[in-house]
Amino acid sequence: MKYRTILSLAMSLCVCLCLNVFAADTPPLKQGNARVIFVGDSITGQSRNVKTGYAHQFEAAVRATYPNATPQIISLGGSGHSVGSWAGVEKNSREKSVVLDIKTNDVHKVLAQPADVLVIMLGMNDVLAPYVDDTPESIDKWTARYQKLIDALKVRVSPGVLALAGITPCTEDPQSPKNQLISKLNDQIALLAKNNNARLLPTSQTVWDIQMQGRRLRPDYHVTADFVHPTTAGHIGIAMGMLDGLGETAAVDWLRKNRLDEYNKHMASRHTAPFSWEIKQLQANDISDKLSYAITYHWLDTQTQPSVTVNTPQGWQVSPNQLTTATGTFTLTGNANQWQNKLTLNANVNGQTQSTDLYIPAPWLVGYSFVQRLWKQPGYVFMADKAHTPIDDVIESGGDFTKPIDMGKGKTLTWKPYSPSVNFTGKDDPDSVDFAAVTHAGNWEAGYLARWIYSDKDRTCMIQPKTRMFAGYMFLNIWVNGKTVYEGRLRKAPTTTIQLQKGWNALVCRSSHHNWQWQLSLPITGQDGDDLSDLRYSIVSKTNE
Repeated sequence: MKYRTILSLAMSLCVCLCLNVFAADTPPLKQGNARVIFVGDSITGQSRNVKTGYAHQFEAAVRATYPNATPQIISLGGSGHSVGSWAGVEKNSREKSVVLDIKTNDVHKVLAQPADVLVIMLGMNDVLAPYVDDTPESIDKWTARYQKLIDALKVRVSPGVLALAGITPCTEDPQSPKNQLISKLNDQIALLAKNNNARLLPTSQTVWDIQMQGRRLRPDYHVTADFVHPTTAGHIGIAMGMLDGLGETAAVDWLRKNRLDEYNKHMASRHTAPFSWEIKQLQANDISDKLSYAITYHWLDTQTQPSVTVNTPQGWQVSPNQLTTATGTFTLTGNANQWQNKLTLNANVNGQTQSTDLYIPAPWLVGYSFVQRLWKQPGYVFMADKAHTPIDDVIESGGDFTKPIDMGKGKTLTWKPYSPSVNFTGKDDPDSVDFAAVTHAGNWEAGYLARWIYSDKDRTCMIQPKTRMFAGYMFLNIWVNGKTVYEGRLRKAPTTTIQLQKGWNALVCRSSHHNWQWQLSLPITGQDGDDLSDLRYSIVSKTNE
């Protein structure tokens, strides 16, 4: 009896090993005839609901590679869903119909049939909302939730191949706090793939590679439309990363040649300057009006070798003075005291000079890293009467609120220069601040933005708070020279009259954020044709001036 049991176990193990070898050697897409299920969030919803979405790109490449094939490509994408909430979707769909973003796909029916390939791409909303932070404990819990979802979905569809896709960019700066967290989560996804004998799909890296290549074509090339959801280039990148991870090299090449290259040609044709460029504010160790920036240029005429210089506002320093390479980086240091500060890139080729103007926006001073748990349901009501802080007292008294001030229990605020950037919501609009550039933007986190504005006369202006967020809740307190000019919800903010006095004026805003995105802009406009072009800006406190 023992011998038969041992023999049976040995045969079973042999069969399993053979199946694993067979699975590794057999192309997962079965010459284009596979039933593929994508499980994800709104990005996966867009994969079908947007005509350039990644499921359409994926299917087009498969059909082009295998002309006689009949692939079944099914997307189950739900807006706002995280790893944890998708476990709820899976559970609810066991006994009843559940429909997400793609109304023709019933999760209950789709998961009732086996899948040749099951692809899971989740995690964006865990970071965006957020439902996870960058502590080891939080990341471990997130990984455990992901494993439970994998186990549940494997039971439902018995996938021939399980594939886990990397989380794509959230903001377009790889060094932003959210993308640093995404990098850590993608490491966990790689570990999950290894532990589950799954394919790891390099969607994240592929999208980042496309962004890097695109920035060499034009400075405003984006792989996200709103710093979360992909552009056409982003969706192509996701499809390429998935096909790459599934071993479909020919399909990847088809997408690159027929979709990505054509898209990039179109984007390049709309950029008429002789350069592309990237502007990045370098880290500042203290609060100063003299900030440093890295200006990386890309000369677009590949047939010539330029000699490149930079013209700057008076008083700025440039290093080096000249470069003779097609791609290079200048370091600039100066006072960006105008709303937009003009620079000029010059390329001299055989005695002929071509020039391009670019602009560095006036910076803000941002303070962050404190929490106000003052939101209540229903209706996301903010308890403003309990939100007043010691910093507010100093603002209203006209003091220097940027000095260390005890916020309670010995905690002080972190202050940092912030230069608006094309890599964040609001882009390089000089009036915009996206706190995702400086903090993970956790639930109930609050922060300040401030700048000092010099006017050469007394004048009446208008201010209207705005946002480019697609999701998020924010309550604002805005002061000009210590006087409250607006208090209320961001999305209901009216245009408000403000008074700028002759000399320096302190514009300060406390932004109390609930969750999701965290961006706002505070544009000031003049009256009766006053274009405000004489205004000057500073991030250094003017308490004694």
